[in-house]
Amino acid sequence: MVYGTGIDIIEINRIRTAAEQNRRFLNRIFTTAELDYCWRRTNPWPCLAARFAAKEAVIKAFPGSGGSLSWQDIEIVKDGKAPKVRLHGLAAERARQAGVFFTITLSHSREYAVAMALAVPLNGEEE
Repeated sequence: MVYGTGIDIIEINRIRTAAEQNRRFLNRIFTTAELDYCWRRTNPWPCLAARFAAKEAVIKAFPGSGGSLSWQDIEIVKDGKAPKVRLHGLAAERARQAGVFFTITLSHSREYAVAMALAVPLNGEEE
């Protein structure tokens, strides 16, 4: 059973442009771990854009309304080969109350990054 779905697509260059125009943008959106992971890549922008899209997708998939959540409370981490959602603060509290966890998939091409998120019931075991 799925409690919520979310999908987001973004032009990779929009993230780069936003970062160049506002130095605080990256620190407002991404955690230190996300930035460290993406900056290790030769081209960090597809990585950052995919994580931005994933955060948007998770917000859209939240049961009820995820609109008031902090960007930093939704963290996209690498778990083996697959990306994983790690929630903090209000996002973690709301997910616990709803009894869900999130599974995501990310992809990107030269120009776009896309992510899809599913809110799935915990069934007594968080993944």
